[in-house]
Amino acid sequence: MTHRSGYVGEEQWLRAKGLLFYTLVPMGFSFGDCGFLSIGWKKVKLTLALISGPIVGLQVRRTDKVGTEAAFHPVEEYMRWVDYWFRIQQYIHDRDSVASPPPPHHTPRKIPKRVFVATDDPSVITELRSKYPTYQIYSNEEAAKTAQLGQRYSDVSLMGVLADIRLLGKCDYLVCTFSSQVCRIGYELMQVNAGDKAEAFHSLDDIYYFGGQFGEHGS
Repeated sequence: MTHRSGYVGEEQWLRAKGLLFYTLVPMGFSFGDCGFLSIGWKKVKLTLALISGPIVGLQVRRTDKVGTEAAFHPVEEYMRWVDYWFRIQQYIHDRDSVASPPPPHHTPRKIPKRVFVATDDPSVITELRSKYPTYQIYSNEEAAKTAQLGQRYSDVSLMGVLADIRLLGKCDYLVCTFSSQVCRIGYELMQVNAGDKAEAFHSLDDIYYFGGQFGEHGS
C-alpha cells in the first residue's frame, strides 16, 4: 500500500496504516502479565524447549463439537497431511545435501518426525502414539483432561487452552479444522512468531475466517 498524497493528511495516513497493521498482524500475548497464568506458562516453556526442530501441530476438537458444528475426522485423516509435510521436508533436505556434498562416510540424516497434539479428548493422544510409533508425539495431556465438558470452564482449563494455542503458534505447520477457533488463533500466532506462514496449514473442513464473519459460533 502506498500513500496517495492529496487524499488524506500525513497524520491521518500514519494512524490508518498503524490500525491496518494491528488488524492484519495479530500481536503476540504474554502469560507473564496475567497473574495465575504465569505459573502455568513455566510448564509451557519447558515443553517448547523439548520440541525444538521441525514440528507439526495437530488440533483435534472432539467432545461437544462433533455432530453439532463439525464432522468427525479420524486421526488417520490428520496424519495423512502430516506425513506429506515431512516427506517434503526430507526431500528438501536431501536435495540440499546433494548440492553441498557431505564428507566421506557421512550417514544421511533423517529428519525427526515431531508432532504436537492439542485436543479436548485424551484418547486421541493415546491413539496417535499407538498407531504412529515412528513419530515423536508431544502433548499437553493435562490440558486435554481439563478440556472435558465437566471442567471446561475452570481456571485450569483456561490455562490449558491458552497454552495449547501458544504451542500451536510455535509449530512449523498446522493440520486441524478451521471450524475451531483454537486452531485459527494458533495459525494467527504463527504469523507473529515466524513471519509469513500463510500457507503453512491444512484444514480438514473450513477455510480461514475470523469469529463471527459468517455467523458461525465455532470454538
